[in-house]
Amino acid sequence: MPDLREHPLLPPEVIAVRALGCRVGIRPSGPGARAFSSAFSHAWGQLLDGQSLAHGVIDEREITVPDTSATTVARVAVAASSEITHAAIEGNIGTGLLLHAAAMLQGPGVTLLIGPSGAGKTTAIGHFGRHHGYLTDEIALIRPNGRVARYPKPLEVIGDSDGTRRLVTPGELGLVPAPDEEMPVKRLIILDRRPDLGVPTTTRLGLLDGILALVPRISRLNATPGALALLARRIAEVGGVELLSYESIDDLDPRSGPPTSAPLSAVELEYSLPPADPLEPPSPPLEQERSIVRSPADDAIDIRETLLVASDDRVSALVGVARSIWHETAQPCSMEGLLGSLRRTHGEFEGDADITASVVRQLTEHGILRWLE
Repeated sequence: MPDLREHPLLPPEVIAVRALGCRVGIRPSGPGARAFSSAFSHAWGQLLDGQSLAHGVIDEREITVPDTSATTVARVAVAASSEITHAAIEGNIGTGLLLHAAAMLQGPGVTLLIGPSGAGKTTAIGHFGRHHGYLTDEIALIRPNGRVARYPKPLEVIGDSDGTRRLVTPGELGLVPAPDEEMPVKRLIILDRRPDLGVPTTTRLGLLDGILALVPRISRLNATPGALALLARRIAEVGGVELLSYESIDDLDPRSGPPTSAPLSAVELEYSLPPADPLEPPSPPLEQERSIVRSPADDAIDIRETLLVASDDRVSALVGVARSIWHETAQPCSMEGLLGSLRRTHGEFEGDADITASVVRQLTEHGILRWLE
């Protein structure tokens, strides 16, 4: 009787990987399944979970490998790696700030290199990671206590001969492994590659600009309670978000790491939390006129004269009359009562009623305010 365990068309066991605390399973099938399993297990070696499947896989993904060619195996391995990272992101929604960033241990803390896909995160971490501990090249989880979780996944590089994207282990790139202990954030750096720049420069962004620059790089921001305050706190702790502008990563010293600039002062990084929304659902006032009230917000912070309101995975910046309207509508009020409050704050001027009505209309269209019948 033939040994069915060696049959090339039988799918191998599920490959289980630990990714940001999630146990993710990859189940390959097809003619190239065994070749894929060998290459994929090698690439993910330090994150493989050797426990039996009886321990359970939180998220299992099926991958088809249509043939055994090296190009196909490499392509499918890259796709499977993306599936694992997506599963890790979904499994950690609401547990902290999930930034699209590479991360390395630099001295007593973690430096995050932040940017969208194609910004050069993997190239940058490959450049610096030979001298600083490698944590991740794609997604960084900042826990509520300010420490960064390790996710030393394989890196995706472009092959020299055929241009095929493939996975390589951190060791194959000579990256220094980071210790198991989670370390606090030390720097938040936005990568800004520019052609013909010349000398690399680093500038600090104000708190408001820093938050607005990071928000698009965070997955499901509003799923984490108090995310805006958490983000502001982390930015204040590191002295402000840094914008690193450079032409080529080779222009930067890999040993000393990205150049820095003077941190912002505590005054420049101040913010405040507005009063919480009432616990009881709002009731309309006794008068017959319709009343307006602000919609429940996931989070809000005041930064000088700007109010940031987070709701439904969107962050809105309110200034001037719009900011005042949000504060005045914590409890339901009529348009007449709202206008009176605004006049006491901003003074009365020609056309203020029309301006108020226009701003209220815009805020309701964006779901920030709502009408009570």
